[in-house]
Formats: sequence, C-alpha cells, structure tokens
Amino acid sequence: MRRGLSIVGTCLLALACSSRGSGDGAGAAQGLSARLDGRTFVSTSVQGYELVAGTEVRLWFDSAELHAGAGCNGMSAPYRIDGGVLRISGLSTTEMGCDPALHAQDDWFANLLWSSPMIALNEPELTLQAANASITFLDRELASPDLPLVGTHWVLNAVGDGQAVGSGIGYEQATLAFDEAANVSVFTACQTGTGLYSADASRITFVGLSYDGVSCSDPMLDRVSQAVRSVLDGSPVTYSIEERNLTIERGVNALYFGAGA
Repeated sequence: MRRGLSIVGTCLLALACSSRGSGDGAGAAQGLSARLDGRTFVSTSVQGYELVAGTEVRLWFDSAELHAGAGCNGMSAPYRIDGGVLRISGLSTTEMGCDPALHAQDDWFANLLWSSPMIALNEPELTLQAANASITFLDRELASPDLPLVGTHWVLNAVGDGQAVGSGIGYEQATLAFDEAANVSVFTACQTGTGLYSADASRITFVGLSYDGVSCSDPMLDRVSQAVRSVLDGSPVTYSIEERNLTIERGVNALYFGAGA
C-alpha cells in the first residue's frame, strides 16, 4: 500500500513541476515582450546574408505589434514569443518601388521572420537566429543616438501644413543652427535671420528673432522661405529630435530638418 501511495505522490509532484515550468515559460515570454515594448533595434551584424551596401535591418516593438524595415518597404505583424521563439501571425508591408537588390533583401528578411526564429535579449543586444541566418541588433539609442539640438547644422528636408508634407529641390537651401551662447541663426533659402533662444526638452523660445528682408528672385525658393518664416516667426515652437532628424512645429505647420555636414 505504501508503494502505491509513493507512486501517486511522485505523479502529483511531477504534475506540479510540469505546471510550474509551463508557467515560468509563459512568464519569461511575457517578460521579454515587456522589455522589448517601445524599443527599436538596429542591425550590427548579419550572418548568412550580405546586406546591400549602406543599408541596415531594423526592428521595433509596439505592444503586441512588431515593425521592421530592411532598406525598402516597411513591415508589421502581430507577434508573440513562445519558448524563446518569435512567432508572427501575419505580415503586412508597404508597396514602395525599390531597386531589385533591396526588394530581394526585403523578401529575405520577411522570410526570416516567417520562419519563427529564436529570439534572445542580452542587453543591450537582441539576436534573431534562424536555420540559415542570424542577425545581431543593438538598441537604437546606443547604435544611433539622438543628435543634440545645439551644435548640429540642421538642413531642411520638408515642410508640412497639417494636411500634407512637401519637399523638393531648393528645400535643402534652408538651414538652422543653435549655438552654446544662446544664438540662433536661420537661413530661409532667401533671408537670413538671427536672434537669441532658450530651450527645454520640447520647447524653444526665441528672443528678438528677425530677418534681413532679402527678396527671393526664384519663386520656388520664395515658397520655401515663406514656409520657414511661417513657423520660425519669433513665436515659441515645439520640437522633437529622433536620431538625425529634427521636427519643429508651430500650430499645424511643421518644418522637418535633417543633420547636415
């Protein structure tokens, strides 16, 4: 009789251990998802595939959604982590036209995601390991940190009016710079503006910002100049920086700058 009780006790113990192990696995997966949420990772090493020169692979995580880019189209999919395996339940992509090499790179990376690769986070590195390829990523804030507002030469890329964003030839003529002595200098593609400024983490306040009034002979540059001055008219503005990009907004109007040489 004691022997029978011993067998039953062993079985109950095994079931308890099995249940606890399963729960720990689910908890680990949830913990990893929570650690990934809101973060972007940039590839630093790729094994099993040669990326197109000058390109990289990116992954970013938003709640239960994975987003990715491999040099051409953007991708997104619901995801979950199951026992250290990354599983996606669908994959949608944008439909930009790119050269064949970049399209092939997109296809390769999409197939890697579909293959349910192993995923591991060893701070600050993230790795994906598939059957025939592996990618090592670094947290974007370390791989490509946000540039400072002050001391960066900002070059205009585009303007927005709340309805659409426009860019084109001549936009790169407009520039913006802030120095450590609280001086701001603006070139609108036609006019030069100078003044003083103060800034916190999200807001810039100007003092005495004024322009020299030079007229534009080129209608296209005149439109760029007006767009710049509609935002940088001396009123306070809000701003944000992500990597090498600066966005300045005043009401519905926005200026989009990139870091120049």
